[in-house]
Amino acid sequence: MPDALLPDEGIGQQLECILQRTVSGVLPWNLMLWVNDIVPDTDIVLADLVEATFGGYSQVTLTRSDWTTPDVHDGCAHSTWMITPTVWNVTSGPTENALRVRIHRRDGGSDSVHPTV
Repeated sequence: MPDALLPDEGIGQQLECILQRTVSGVLPWNLMLWVNDIVPDTDIVLADLVEATFGGYSQVTLTRSDWTTPDVHDGCAHSTWMITPTVWNVTSGPTENALRVRIHRRDGGSDSVHPTV
């Protein structure tokens, strides 16, 4: 199997394409909190996660235009969404400890899960 070489510039461009570019048929990324004590691995699916239910919580769509231009350093590309933190204020409901944050794409019937933040 052939190897591929992706220079630092290509890594930044790839991340920019994944996060920022609007592509027909590709849904936006969503940010969610989950509350069950589960360690993510490569076999996890969205159905494995118990999403937070407290009043004041809802998933946040990560608008593509709000991602920063990727910065590449030591062979890794980094990009940040928005400048200010996302805050959920509890207004009612159960007391839950959000154990993890997940970025994912939800495409109708699929429960595929993508990188953890």
